[in-house]
Amino acid sequence: MVYVGSKRRIAKDIVPIIQSYITDKTTMYIEPFVGGGNTIQRINFHTKIGYDIDKYVIALLGYCRDNGESINPLITREEYNRVKDNMDDYPDWYVGLVGYLTTFGSKFFGGYGLHKKGDEESRVGYATIKNFKKEQDSLVGCSFICEDYRNIDTSLWKNCVIYCDPPYRDTLKYKSSNNFDYDFYYNWCIQLSQNNTVLMSEYDMPKEFKCIWQKDLNCGITSLIDKQIRTEKLFVVR
Repeated sequence: MVYVGSKRRIAKDIVPIIQSYITDKTTMYIEPFVGGGNTIQRINFHTKIGYDIDKYVIALLGYCRDNGESINPLITREEYNRVKDNMDDYPDWYVGLVGYLTTFGSKFFGGYGLHKKGDEESRVGYATIKNFKKEQDSLVGCSFICEDYRNIDTSLWKNCVIYCDPPYRDTLKYKSSNNFDYDFYYNWCIQLSQNNTVLMSEYDMPKEFKCIWQKDLNCGITSLIDKQIRTEKLFVVR
């Protein structure tokens, strides 16, 4: 799924690393910030759980998993505006579909996106939704739960492999993360690592964390304009 902060571009690099930590002793694979689901769908394991605070993303991933073949890729500008102005009148999964997959830069209702003005078959949403529907089979076996990571009961998390991809510090904020408490998050990861394997994506982390992989990439929505380079990194607790 195309999503702000998506790991689609680096999935081929980080998924084998994450997968290498999964052994016959692993009990669950967990993503507390599942986002567009681009990592969890590529992990091979029998029990996979993705959490996210965004109810529209969680509903959309679950709907695609169970009913992906029924999704209509053609969302007109008129339909986009109707859903944007009347979100409570539509199912959460449909609001997520229209709000994220037919919009400019994958920003939630960030403006109806077109590849070419007036070309009906080159809508951003048409191509994006068609590709998203193809992910249905890879989402089978994943459980999706809408929850703030701070409220998850982690008492039963033992011998889990946990991959965290939160909103990055000092970057474009997600819709729901303006007040993200990074110090709390760092401590949360350290505590979890006592009984689990915890891996984290970020640009930089405090000294308590060790970088085990990195790659330079053009960054964010503005990358086509200013060619800003950021170094994606994968960390574990030191």
